[in-house]
Amino acid sequence: MKEQKPPWKIKQEAEDHQLYEDFKRTFNSNHGKRVYAHLLERCHIFQTTFTGTSKTFFLEGERNIGLYLLVMMNLNNTEGLEVIKEFSNDY
Repeated sequence: MKEQKPPWKIKQEAEDHQLYEDFKRTFNSNHGKRVYAHLLERCHIFQTTFTGTSKTFFLEGERNIGLYLLVMMNLNNTEGLEVIKEFSNDY
């Protein structure tokens, strides 16, 4: 017999799904792609964050946000990869 999810779990899953869809809708527009690429660059996704000083911790915090953006754009999805491909061609 299938176990039923508690109402709070169903609500959380629906909210998570809506947020995921909002990210995709926002960052798949032309202006959204530019902002997405800028944020990935600003979050040091394509470069090392190691400095040998305590600044590394700060840069890793920024990078963590960039990784979150990548997850939300679902890199298993070709749309997320296309934005990165476009980004790498521009820089």
